[in-house]
Amino acid sequence: MYACEAYPNAFCPGMGRHRADLTKPLGRLATSPGDDGVTYGEAAGNLIFIEYIVGQPELAAGASWPAMPLDGVPIPPIDNVHVLHYGSPGTTTGRPTVHMYFIPENTYLGWTTEPPQL
Repeated sequence: MYACEAYPNAFCPGMGRHRADLTKPLGRLATSPGDDGVTYGEAAGNLIFIEYIVGQPELAAGASWPAMPLDGVPIPPIDNVHVLHYGSPGTTTGRPTVHMYFIPENTYLGWTTEPPQL
């Protein structure tokens, strides 16, 4: 767990719980195999998003990331995408993240605590 640092190992309001295999690289390279560099988002026991952390130079250069096999995890249709930038205020460096949600935005943005079963 590395995202939503204010809520380690807990539910992140307006997003869900972040789960990643920290033995694998955190950033998603264009050449990454399987689910390397993927964060899975969960709420109420359901997969609600996947997230890539991408390199700013690759994003600026227009790199392409090939289809991600996700090691056999079935992925529902993507409902909405958020591209966020985490970095120090007033700087252009940091790490872009891409959250691909499978549920409507108005559902998760209103969460302040763990929702009931979806």
